[in-house]
Amino acid sequence: MYTTPITYLSDITIATSFDSSVGTVKFRSAVGAKSSSLHVTNQIKMDYVLKNKGGESVVSVSGYDLYNGQLEVKHPILWWPVGMSDQTAYLYTLQVSFAM
Repeated sequence: MYTTPITYLSDITIATSFDSSVGTVKFRSAVGAKSSSLHVTNQIKMDYVLKNKGGESVVSVSGYDLYNGQLEVKHPILWWPVGMSDQTAYLYTLQVSFAM
């Protein structure tokens, strides 16, 4: 058994791309509510923070009714398979949070 709060992140889709020297992280998220009487759009402030391997914030965006958008990283450290570079498996983390 598990429970969810009254409002919760019900879905998120993330797509990444790289062009020249800019990495792009596109996101599409959805917030659900336990009660259909709650109108969650434009009452929730969404926060998206992209963190580097060390846990430091690289770029962020936040706002009300912000369920679709993108983050751009200038000169990102790219991920390479073992043997292709000395910087293998460099991963960024996207932290998503919201508040009413």
